[in-house]
Amino acid sequence: MVMCPNQLEKSVLHTICERELKDRDILNLQLQRINVKSRENTGAGFWTNLRVNPDSPPLDSDRVIGDVAAKIEGLKNPMIFVVFVRNGYLDQLEGAAVADSTVQIDFTHANFEILEERVQKIGDPSEENDNL
Repeated sequence: MVMCPNQLEKSVLHTICERELKDRDILNLQLQRINVKSRENTGAGFWTNLRVNPDSPPLDSDRVIGDVAAKIEGLKNPMIFVVFVRNGYLDQLEGAAVADSTVQIDFTHANFEILEERVQKIGDPSEENDNL
C-alpha cells in the first residue's frame, strides 16, 4: 500500500532538500512526486522507505544527505535526520533518537519543531571553546 508522507516526514524532507544547495531544484522536483512505501519505528528512531516517481529527474550520484534536527514531543533530546539517495532518487528517510526510546512515539501524529540549527552545531564542543 502506497501512503503519503506525514507532516513530520514532509517537513524534514523539505528542510533537508532546501539546505542541499547543489541539487536543491532536482530534490524539490522529486519531493513533488514522492510516496511512502513503508514505515518502521525501530525503538531508537524510525525508517521511512520512499518511492519517487521514476519520471522525476535523478541525481547524478548516490549519497546520504541531511543536517536536520527536530524536537519531538515525548522525547528529551532532539532527533537527527538524514535521507539516503539510491539510484539517483530519495529512497529512505532515517530519524535517529539520541539516548531516548521511541517505542511509544506515534510519528504520524507527533507534535514537532524543526530546529534552525544545523546538526553539526548541536552540541559542538568547538563552539564552547570559541567563548574562552
